[in-house]
Formats: sequence, structure tokens, C-alpha cells
Amino acid sequence: MEKTVQNLPDRQTDRQTDRQTRKSGVELLKILAIFLVVLSHVVQTLHENAGEYSIDINEATVNIKHLILAILRHSGSFGNSIFFVCSAWFLVDMKQFRPKKIFRMWLKVWTISLFVLVCVYFFGDVHLGGSMIVKCILPTIFDNTWYISGYMIFCLVVPLLNIILDRIDQKILLSINLVTLILSAIKFVVMQEASPFQINNLVLWCIIYFWIAYLKRYVPKLQHSIRYGIVLTLFGFVGFVGMTLAVNYLGLRMDYLSKSLLRWNGNYNLFIILMAIGSLLIANCMTFHSNLINKISGLSLLIYVIHENLLLRQFYRPMLFRWLYQTYGYNHIVAWVFVFSVLIFCASILISIVFQKTVEKGLNKIADKCYPHMVSFGEKVVISIEKIL
Repeated sequence: MEKTVQNLPDRQTDRQTDRQTRKSGVELLKILAIFLVVLSHVVQTLHENAGEYSIDINEATVNIKHLILAILRHSGSFGNSIFFVCSAWFLVDMKQFRPKKIFRMWLKVWTISLFVLVCVYFFGDVHLGGSMIVKCILPTIFDNTWYISGYMIFCLVVPLLNIILDRIDQKILLSINLVTLILSAIKFVVMQEASPFQINNLVLWCIIYFWIAYLKRYVPKLQHSIRYGIVLTLFGFVGFVGMTLAVNYLGLRMDYLSKSLLRWNGNYNLFIILMAIGSLLIANCMTFHSNLINKISGLSLLIYVIHENLLLRQFYRPMLFRWLYQTYGYNHIVAWVFVFSVLIFCASILISIVFQKTVEKGLNKIADKCYPHMVSFGEKVVISIEKIL
């Protein structure tokens, strides 16, 4: 016991030192990831929600601008994959489950959604139907921001996954990973997005989580190898871009692939997953500390929820392209997409800072007061169920 007490400050110092020297690289990667998500959503608005001003980037084309937009549309899958592999990298070592953190996350999502709903309802110039209002009141249930909703559910599964990882050996984990890799490759190459064998995100994340666990637990040399990171990233990038160009080329000659440029725009894209893992390995080798980077990265959840709010993306983001088309046209559409993305990204950061400095503190206090009562209620429900059974 005495040795344990003496070693505790050393362990705390090691953790603090590790945070100061290593985490800013990963945090910088997360900032890049959230910008890529914003960029993808801006392209998505141009493709799906801009009405008569939309551009069909799913169709094979000889227009280089449309082809670039199709490639940029995949940046959201890349950003989401980066977020997940970064989270998984640290979650595989998690020893203590913290459901209060999930409750705080849900409370932020709900508050932002409700606040925007109230503002648009009373001050906006758009008509809100009953279904839209219900979706805004229950944002996580109706999957308004699917990644946040899915991630909260995944966090509830992590303790079980870690128990499984602790009870199986390297050989069994490797066997599981090889099987899931083969199945994922079949899904990636053969099946359509709407296939009855579609892998939902929760299952996919469990699969990737086991891949990350194997790399971190049994291939330690990868943790500090920038060379392997660069190789994985380049391999994934070349494979992804090459596949997109090949599909476009064949789509111009085959009706079956004429509308397939976005066929592999999903989190199951193995090339994008490889890019994400490679990027994490590179970022993990960046040994520097920056308070600014860490603070901006800490706003990632808020940036995501704010910029992708259901009402903002449905009614107000399309107005940007309507204005652009009527004022300047689409001659420089790729440049304008980046301009809009930077503006939305910066605006989301500023709003997130204001939210963090004002509303978030109060929400955390509410969560801290409500959480014990929720736990007590849950325990009573479990006891009642046990008595019935």
C-alpha cells in the first residue's frame, strides 16, 4: 500500500506530461476532421438541398469541378472516421465508465436544438411543420446529428467491448479481425448502400474498435511510427482517389455506373478508414503542446451540432447557393465551397465559445444535480424487473 501511495504522484505527473507533449498533435487532427465534416456538409447542401440550384455530383462527368466536388463530398466520411479512430485509440485503455459524460453530451445537443427551434419559430421567415418541430425537440431520437447519437450509444457499449478484449488473447482477436476485415471488404466492394446486408454504424464501429485495439495492444511499434502512418495514409488516399476516377471513367461508358460516384461515400469505405488510421499514427508522433489547439479541439462537439443543426441545414444553408448562383454563378464553385466552409466553420467556433462560456456551465450544473436521481431511478427499475422475473 505504501509503495502505491508513493507512486501515485509519479503516475499523475506522467499523465500530465503525456497530455502536454503528445495530445496536441491528435487534437490538431480533430480540428482538421471537423473542418472536413463541415466541408462535406456544404457540398451535400449543393448536391441535395439547393433545389433548382443543385449540382448532381453523383453522375459521371467530364466536368473537372463536379468531379472535385464528388471527391470533397467524401471528406465527411474521412472526418467521421478520424474522430472515431482517435476516440477508440484512447477508449481501449479506459478503466472507468463515465455515463455522466454521455448525459452532459445529450443535454448540450438538446439545448442547442431547442434554442435554434425557438429562434427560427419566432423570428425566422420559414414555415415549420409539426414533424419538423418534433424532430427538433427530440434531436437524438430522430437522428438529426447521426454521429453524435450513434457515438453516445457506442460509449454505452465500450465497457462490454473492453471486457471482451481483456478476456481474449492475441490469437483470437487477430482471428476476429481477419474475419471482419474480409466481410467488410466484401461489403465495401460488392454491396450497395441500400443492400439488405448493410452494416450499420454501431456494428461497423465495434469492428473498427477491435482493429484499433489490436494495433495498440499488440503492435506497439506502430504507436510512434510516422513512416507507417504516412504509408497507410498515402495507400488509402491513392486507393480512394483512384477508385473514384476509375468509377467516373467507367460511368461515362456504362449505364450501370453512370450514377455511382458517391456509391462508396460511407464510413465503411476501407480506403478512408486506412487514411484515418494512418493520420492518427502521424498525429500521434507530433510531440508538441498548444493551448489554443486543445481549446478549439474541445469545441468539436459543439461545432458539429451547431453547423449541422436540422433547421440551419434544411432552410438557411441552401440560401447561400441560391444567392451565389443568382449573383455570381457557379464558375468558381469549388472555391466558393471552400469559402462557405471556412465561414461556417469560423462562425461555429465563435458561437461554440460563447455557448461554452455561458450556457454550458449552467448545463453541467444541472447535469450534476439530475444525474444521481437518474441513477437512483434506474436502479429501482432494475430491482423491479428482477422481482418480476
